[in-house]
Amino acid sequence: MNPIEIATWPPLWVLLAGPTILGISSVTGLTALLISVRNQREKRRLDTIIKTMEAEQSVRYSEIHQSFVKARKGGTLLNLTEPRNDAEWEEREKVLTYLNHYELIGTALRMNLLSYSIYREWMGTVVVHTWNESVKFIDKSRCPESQSLGENEEENPKDYNQRLYENFQYLAERFATDLKLKCVPLDKNCSRFYETLSAGSND
Repeated sequence: MNPIEIATWPPLWVLLAGPTILGISSVTGLTALLISVRNQREKRRLDTIIKTMEAEQSVRYSEIHQSFVKARKGGTLLNLTEPRNDAEWEEREKVLTYLNHYELIGTALRMNLLSYSIYREWMGTVVVHTWNESVKFIDKSRCPESQSLGENEEENPKDYNQRLYENFQYLAERFATDLKLKCVPLDKNCSRFYETLSAGSND
């Protein structure tokens, strides 16, 4: 290589600059894409939170909440697991809709579709309180029908429906731990419900 060629040859930094700039551009583009995806995900989560807030302030939510409170205070909540007339069937549907709301919230939080921390600060105490008030209703609803239960509930452990309101249970237990609140456990003793019913039918 002659002196003229050496003098006109590009410096080393120029040769490396192209690939380096291309690499930086690629990383920048990928970062921007990831931020965009994250922002879209966060936007969807925010939209879900807003819709949830709107739902929990709606007339329908207020109506089913009042039905739940009425049944609890009136001592008829447990009876709604086995409604005997049209009025009780109607009240049962409202109670189930109310509890299903929290089951859906629990599902959304476990799937990371809602912000756990935001919902905990907003409704955590209410969720735990509602679980504690409905735990007997859920416990009995998880039990099999009386005719399918043996003398000892341990004979039919597979018939106890663990999945019914499992996400509501998960939510209540986790919130209770975080907020240092009492969470009433499920009894899982189905026989006591049917002993009560049997005693009542013999009166």
